[in-house]
Amino acid sequence: MRKRLTLAIACVAGALAAMSIACAQDDATQLKPTLKFELRNQQTARTGGPIPLTYDLVWDGAGATLLEGRLELSLTDGIENYGHYVSADLAINPGRTTYRVLLPSIEGRSAFPTFDLIARFVTSDNEIIDLEARPLRVTPDASRFFRVVFCDPVAASDDRRVSAFLKSLKFEQFWQSAPRSGDQELRLDDTPVSVFDSVRPPEMPLDPHWYCASSMVVLSRNGFSELRSKKLDVLLQWVRAGGSLCVEPLSGLDDEHLTFLNALAAEASDIEFVVDERGLLTLPKQKAFEHFPSGFGQVAVLYAGLQDSLDTTASEWKSVVTALWNFRADQQQSITSKGKFRWLASSELYPENSGGPNRNGYNPYYGYPYQQNLYRNQPGRLSVQPIQSVQGLLERLMPQDVEVVPLPYIGAILLLYLLTIGPVDYFVLGAFKARRFTWITFPLATVGFTLFTVWLSNSFLSSSAERTFVEVLDVMPNGEVARSNRLELLFTMSSTDVTTDVRSGVFTALDHSRFGGTVHDQYRRQVHRRTVPAPTIVGRPPGYFAAVQAVPKWTPQINRIFQIAPDPETLPSELVEFDWRSPRDFRSNAGQQQLRQAVQTTFGNDAIAVLFNGRKAVDLLRNRTAVFQEAVLQMLDQDVARNNQQWLYTDFLWDVSVRLQGQGLFGAVNRVSPHGGANFEDMTLLDPSDPNQWLLVIVRPDGENMTIYRRLYQLSPDPPTADRIEASANGASGKAATENTSDQNPFEARND
Repeated sequence: MRKRLTLAIACVAGALAAMSIACAQDDATQLKPTLKFELRNQQTARTGGPIPLTYDLVWDGAGATLLEGRLELSLTDGIENYGHYVSADLAINPGRTTYRVLLPSIEGRSAFPTFDLIARFVTSDNEIIDLEARPLRVTPDASRFFRVVFCDPVAASDDRRVSAFLKSLKFEQFWQSAPRSGDQELRLDDTPVSVFDSVRPPEMPLDPHWYCASSMVVLSRNGFSELRSKKLDVLLQWVRAGGSLCVEPLSGLDDEHLTFLNALAAEASDIEFVVDERGLLTLPKQKAFEHFPSGFGQVAVLYAGLQDSLDTTASEWKSVVTALWNFRADQQQSITSKGKFRWLASSELYPENSGGPNRNGYNPYYGYPYQQNLYRNQPGRLSVQPIQSVQGLLERLMPQDVEVVPLPYIGAILLLYLLTIGPVDYFVLGAFKARRFTWITFPLATVGFTLFTVWLSNSFLSSSAERTFVEVLDVMPNGEVARSNRLELLFTMSSTDVTTDVRSGVFTALDHSRFGGTVHDQYRRQVHRRTVPAPTIVGRPPGYFAAVQAVPKWTPQINRIFQIAPDPETLPSELVEFDWRSPRDFRSNAGQQQLRQAVQTTFGNDAIAVLFNGRKAVDLLRNRTAVFQEAVLQMLDQDVARNNQQWLYTDFLWDVSVRLQGQGLFGAVNRVSPHGGANFEDMTLLDPSDPNQWLLVIVRPDGENMTIYRRLYQLSPDPPTADRIEASANGASGKAATENTSDQNPFEARND
């Protein structure tokens, strides 16, 4: 009986112990700290622009005060990886913490508008916390999305009058579908879309590159008055780099606001903003707004309030809106009279350099026949149209000489090998009276030197990464650089990871294969995300970060690094030596000769200077084909007899200076606000329909690298004189001579 009682007590005690352990485990499970990843913005990104990402990390902090580690994000679409981001080291406090990051643009290879954003957190102890995946909207290249920032403390866009004003800024109000043939249908993504983002003043960025995600910024009266000097300086830098700004300065203004307005209007000699004793802006009589350029950007200053008396239906206001969207000069008249832009004929859009008598449809491109019909794009589409001259950029950046092992090393190895199998082998074996073993020592020496040579070659290959670059600096009338574009090529002799450090900028990895054929097909691999993976961004973009790329061997990789207001200490000294401020006379022989001498004096005899005006390019100093090789593109329909076909000749310098791409977005606008993306649309400067705009381009070669300076001049209308007619004729004849002499070793053009 006692044994049974003891056994029962033991069973009850065991059951109680098991229950206590289970309860303890449940309590531990309930007390285990949790981390959540919440995406705050899931809006479609601007076409071609970077992806602004705002997210929250929610840490309950149970059992710990800080969570240290790093966040890793991956953009995927099924099995394809379109980007990878690794944050800097984080120390997360309990509660909700908000972070912002600017990810590189996606080229739109996916057929789906939504990507999967997969997140995980790697702690300082290398513990991996998998977080919930989130959908992220992106813009395919077939669509055209514009984003406009509306800054107001209370997000007053819900007000009826404010909403009407914002509606008057939409791009799509000027759009109309083009006539289509019977087999063409209007698709939904043909229509452009403008989306407004309500932002409060504390949320406005402190880095100008954040504005690359937007096409325009609108400041209400209270939104403007609450911005401080640092954020105003950042906004000024973005406007000068090519952004569009609409501001309502009708509240009380401090000195920093007045300084900002006058800095915007620094190039307009007849505009000066002043305030009265109450700090209110002195308004001109019978004037509702002011419009003027600022650097490469456009500014509209409102003298009538959004909620008061501003008439957004007036034709004068429509003209201001078209200027904010950078519509071509020949489109603004159509919009003012009819309210819509018109689809221009091909004869108004393409370069005036087709049908050269000695070209006859041939292409001087180093023996590589290349023909594309992509300039004849689909009418009525505002989608991204990749330029076909990037091959010239690739050709210019490719290293001319790739040295695997230095020649002195090879000579030393060969000398030692000859000494080993000759005198050393003969005398050493002779000293031991063993020359009969030469049939053993000779193969051993050969194998040994071969293995050493292979090891040495692999050592050089694994550590060798060729970097060449073309840097484009856009200079404002005051001589300062508003923005820079560094186009850098990476070329490795072995598959390796290459790191590019970026200090304040937008980084974009380009897939050169999407821009057409290339003369380097012998190096070119099939390009997709599994053979050439997307870069890994590490750090805090757009501030300090690094781009890590797995570059396959013998595969050129072009990267673009876009910077607004680059550090003056990093710019060439010759920039300040040239006179950018003085007005120029480009129409006369004397004016062009004076400019030619000034360029040669400052930049040297190797410099190349080109003047772009309208749809023409005039070689002012040397030949522009020495910069980038030309590409030939068929202009007329296929049913034209071959001997009578005309051809378009373009090059990368032309395409990124004035976009003459046929019917499409650049048949309506002359440029877009900066975004630093992969399609080069925002690098264009000149309006080809404005005869008074001249673009001076100066190219300074430096070995395999190159620096390009660009300065846009707006001349006053002036009737032609006999001297200027002669200068124009000389420029045309010089251009014809350029076309004729560039026709070396012609090969018949055919499809790539």
